[in-house]
Amino acid sequence: HRRMRAWGMNTLSYGWKNSFCGNSKIPYTVSISTKARPVAGAKGYWGSLTDFFSDEFGKKVEREVERARAAGTNEYCLGWFSDNEQSWGFSASAVGRAVLESPDDQPAKIEFLKRLKAKGVDPSKVTEGDLAGFGTAMAEKYYSTVSAAIRKVAPHALYMGDRIAWAYPEVYRAASRYVDVLSVNVYDYT
Repeated sequence: HRRMRAWGMNTLSYGWKNSFCGNSKIPYTVSISTKARPVAGAKGYWGSLTDFFSDEFGKKVEREVERARAAGTNEYCLGWFSDNEQSWGFSASAVGRAVLESPDDQPAKIEFLKRLKAKGVDPSKVTEGDLAGFGTAMAEKYYSTVSAAIRKVAPHALYMGDRIAWAYPEVYRAASRYVDVLSVNVYDYT
C-alpha cells in the first residue's frame, strides 16, 4: 500500500484479486465472473455469449456473489463489476438469430420459442424485430439477474456493469436500468 500511495494511486479497480481487496485500506472494486453454458450459435468477438436463460448461469451468479461477499461488503468497496467485455455482438437481431441456430436443448432457444409461440409467431417466419426483441431480452436477463444477486448481499454497493467494449444500443439501454455506473472500455485503433 505504501508503494501505491507513493506513486499517487488511490484506488484499486477491475482486475485485482478480491481476496487482496478485502484487507485493503484503499478504495477498490470487486469483480465476479458469470461465464456459464454458452449460446452454441453465438460467435462473439472474445468468445461465445453466455446463455443467460440457463439454470447454470443463475447458479454461477449466486456462487460468485457469495464468493466475493466479504470483499464486496467492506466499507472500502466502491462497487462491483461483473465479467469483462461480454461478447454481445453487433446487433440484437444477430443474438436472436444465434439463439435460434443453437441446438434444441439450448435454454435460451427454448425460452425464445416459448415467447414466439405466446405471440403466435411461426419460428420459420420470424422477423428482424422478433430477433432483436430476443437479443434485448438476453441483455435484460443478464443485467437483472446479476444486479439482483449483488443487491441481495451488498445493497449499498454500486453495480458497475460488465465493462462493455462492443455492443448494440439495446445492451446499453438494458444496462442503464440495472447498473449504477455504466462502464465502457473504449479502444481507438487509429
